Amino acid sequence: MNRFRTSALASALVLSAGSALALPPIMDRVPANSAVVIVIPSLEQLEKDAARIAALIGQSAESPLSLKSMLSDELPGKIVAQLDEKGAIAFVMPSAPVKDAQGEQQEPKGAVLFGVKSYAEFVKAVGATTEGGVDKWTADGEDHFFRKVGDTLAATSNDKALLEAMDFSPGNSAKHAAFMGAHAARMADKSDMAIVIDVAKFQTVIDEGIKEMEGNLQDMAAMGGQAPNTAAVKWLVDNIVKQANSTTMLLDINDAGIALEMVGAFKPESKVASLGKLKGNTQALLNRVPAGPYIMALAADLSSAELRAFISDMPTGDGPGAKVQQVNNRLMLENATGVAAVLGVNPGGIMNGLLNRMVTYTAVKDPAAYLAASNLQMARAYEEDKLGKMTVKPAANDIEGKKIFEYGITMTPIEGLPPQAMQFMFGMTGGPAGYMTTVDGAVVTTVGKSSELMSAAIKAANGDNAIGADKPLADAAKNLPPARFAEIYVGAKGIIDSVLPMAAMFTGMPISVDIPSNLPPVAIGMSPTQGNALQGTIFIPNQVLKVGGDIAKAFQDAQKNMEAPDEQPMEEKPANEGKPKF
Repeated sequence: MNRFRTSALASALVLSAGSALALPPIMDRVPANSAVVIVIPSLEQLEKDAARIAALIGQSAESPLSLKSMLSDELPGKIVAQLDEKGAIAFVMPSAPVKDAQGEQQEPKGAVLFGVKSYAEFVKAVGATTEGGVDKWTADGEDHFFRKVGDTLAATSNDKALLEAMDFSPGNSAKHAAFMGAHAARMADKSDMAIVIDVAKFQTVIDEGIKEMEGNLQDMAAMGGQAPNTAAVKWLVDNIVKQANSTTMLLDINDAGIALEMVGAFKPESKVASLGKLKGNTQALLNRVPAGPYIMALAADLSSAELRAFISDMPTGDGPGAKVQQVNNRLMLENATGVAAVLGVNPGGIMNGLLNRMVTYTAVKDPAAYLAASNLQMARAYEEDKLGKMTVKPAANDIEGKKIFEYGITMTPIEGLPPQAMQFMFGMTGGPAGYMTTVDGAVVTTVGKSSELMSAAIKAANGDNAIGADKPLADAAKNLPPARFAEIYVGAKGIIDSVLPMAAMFTGMPISVDIPSNLPPVAIGMSPTQGNALQGTIFIPNQVLKVGGDIAKAFQDAQKNMEAPDEQPMEEKPANEGKPKF
């Protein structure tokens, strides 16, 4: 175990956790003050699910997802062979990595706690010899040290002093549960893998990372580049990252797909802790934007004054577009109680305006007043930012009996940004343009001057053919936590249908893949939870994984066909070969 590659191993395990198991008894032996703990309840279940996922995405049984492939990165093969396959395993990092005297980041140190059928038989099979209070085994010039934690539990590390100093005494389960928070502990009891991080132990690492980022941005500015403003990043670090006591990531795979949960338990006095008491209703907002092929759909419940106040504190910086962003944020946070949007698939192709099928529904108390104020203040902000000129005028025709306004923004050329970039986003107009109107309790806006799109938006605002009723989306939503105040759905089918033709055009490789018409989206949700905590969830349906594997295989096959040399026909000899040419 030359290096304790915790982060690399965790990344691999994200794709291979097993079906729901209880939090294993091994946690009772894991030191409660550890910086990072990764726990896998059952190696046997992990191996089965690794093979199942590998098959789902078209990989062989010997793929990097296999148990032996993952563990061989951390433990010698002779040790892996002695593991209790029905047991659990825990990777423990007592402290965060530090820098040496030369300022170089040192490899993180840690130990592995694992189950064996018999510790005595394990030591004998490995060929270890007793050295003080630990057992030692040397392989390929590297020393491995072992400690008996129980008759069927062992600990190993290549750092003898660290292994001797670690306290594996029982009685830590309750401490872990209290540190993680009630909700995270309850979720961990039903999950396949838990990664628990003590955020306080990484404060120095976080500060060094922020300092390094600021230095890189200053270098960019010195070379004449546009250095991004770091105020928002620092605000997020100070108000969210540094206010967390712990972060728990949990993996669960079921018959529907893979769910990655992240739960942050925050200091009771922090601003973000108050958000853990909120409850949202984003589903009601999604029932107000139109259904149809889409790239992304999202909703945010802003009805809570606490949430609006928290977001309003986030700095917007002073770079290009800062005033437009500030005005937009202020209008939204002072007046809106919720917003939903859907980015549809452009029937003319992604190159004809990626954003030209977007509909936004903004719930406000006084729609007419909000629309008038928004038009006036946004037009002024564009001019002050020197981004362009915004015009608004009544449309030539009503749509669905509603008075329609059309808007357009003539963008000022931005240094370093080619005109093709704006055309890619907005089509031939080169800037945002579309329709606006008021409905009962909301303002509806489209990007793209399409009467058909605005008609669908008005109907959906009244509950007719809304995307919230889309069955694949609704099925994916069932795997998100309740009471969400933010959610995003990434339309896998819409993206694939938009990108594959373009990829084939640029690569010259025609790709033929069967994409199910009912392919569900990837679902992302944010919700409050018990005990000053917030929960974020990412759910990837099995169908999306399979289609992703099919596309990867199709590209590989197409590339092989292009690289294969053309078969040359055998050269035929002339009929009179070798005869006199009379």
